[in-house]
Amino acid sequence: MQRDGWRAGPLVHEAVRNVADWRARLFPTLVLAVVGGAALASLSCLESSALQDQLSALRLDGRLVVEVSSADPQQPVAISRASCEGLVDQPDVDRAGIVTAAGFYDVPQLGANVPVAAASTTLFPELTGATALVGSALRPAGADFHLTLPSGVALAHVMPVQPKGVDTNSGVVVALTPSTTSGPSCRVVLSTLASSAEAVPRVVAALQVVGSKPVTANSAFQDNIDPIHQYLTRTSRNLPLLLGVLGGFAAAVINRVRLSEFAAYRLSGTSGRSLGLLIALEQLLIGGVLASSTALAGAVAVGLLSYPASLSSIVLSGFATAGVWVLVTALFTLDIPLRRPTDLAKDR
Repeated sequence: MQRDGWRAGPLVHEAVRNVADWRARLFPTLVLAVVGGAALASLSCLESSALQDQLSALRLDGRLVVEVSSADPQQPVAISRASCEGLVDQPDVDRAGIVTAAGFYDVPQLGANVPVAAASTTLFPELTGATALVGSALRPAGADFHLTLPSGVALAHVMPVQPKGVDTNSGVVVALTPSTTSGPSCRVVLSTLASSAEAVPRVVAALQVVGSKPVTANSAFQDNIDPIHQYLTRTSRNLPLLLGVLGGFAAAVINRVRLSEFAAYRLSGTSGRSLGLLIALEQLLIGGVLASSTALAGAVAVGLLSYPASLSSIVLSGFATAGVWVLVTALFTLDIPLRRPTDLAKDR
């Protein structure tokens, strides 16, 4: 049998051979999907880890640490202790409280002229389990020990490094006495993802101040850096879209290399609709492999390697990449099921 000068017999024979090794033809695309999905999850975890490291470093430099005090240093105000400590109930506040200097004392276990301060337990939650907190610059971290203070022997705990603005790394901190009802300033440590532009005005407005002088919020952190904005506007956030476009285009090219196989399918009786369905199912399979690879790599990185990343975000990026992949492939191969079998055979 002949059609337009082409003999169907050899093409049918070729179809049998092509059907037998269709998995081998899809193998490069499957490898690309697996590698692309794993790379997508790995990059997301690395970027999240880098963001956390940056936030930790900037936090120690005083980012999101503010001290609310009188706008005129020569005329201090009295800020209500209850209103200051009550700031911890706000969603953007991590810690808050009053700090007052108690003086400099000789502490046998630490040295001479050690600064001692009294602070709210809402600013130093460790004070609920220890009588005194020792700055990290005075003693390395270790087990709790007994400390001799002017008020008596206290159970002491070495606290973690405190950020600039809290400034207790070289001193000892004890709890405020119940009789302390106000202080000249209120120190506030905002949560890591808080926006100071939104949180600080709300914090200042919530404080109860005795006196007619206005208060202002100051921070030791002066650099105009917004790591959250930098992270959200990074160029690599478009990687899922780019990977989906490139992968889909590569899959479309591979499909066009297989035109002789598709021609053989048509000449052996497969309808154009069935061929289109077959191509679509292949690409859906590849998209599923990519999404699964992204999810699996993300689960390993987050669950086993403890990367500070959002697994749900990684999984969603995998699905988005797979969707773009399938869509691009469909756009570049849409004509294949609609063409005549002999035209497909000529273009192989």
